[in-house]
Amino acid sequence: MKASVPSTAKIAKDAKECVQECVSEFISFITSEAAEKCQIEKRKTIGGEDILYAMGTLGFENYAETLKIHLARLRQVSCSSLDLVCGERRADGCRRERRVPLLLLGRVLPVGRGRKE
Repeated sequence: MKASVPSTAKIAKDAKECVQECVSEFISFITSEAAEKCQIEKRKTIGGEDILYAMGTLGFENYAETLKIHLARLRQVSCSSLDLVCGERRADGCRRERRVPLLLLGRVLPVGRGRKE
């Protein structure tokens, strides 16, 4: 928050708490929509595409487009230098099983494991 205001400005504690509460609610809102999609598809893991789908469904298309770019970059990096768990290689060169930190909305979500592809 400090980066978005002038260096001479101060942010009140209650304002910080209010923003944190709003962010937490936003994350829950998006995550619950993504979880519902996964439940319908009988999957247990929320992936990046599920978050993007939820954002689009809930009217946050502008944010979803930006996150698509970041997700693609993250996967590019994770496939080349962050192979954290050994597993079978897919056609795209990534390992089938891995835990990759998705820096979407400040959460780390498991990706790949138990996912129908």
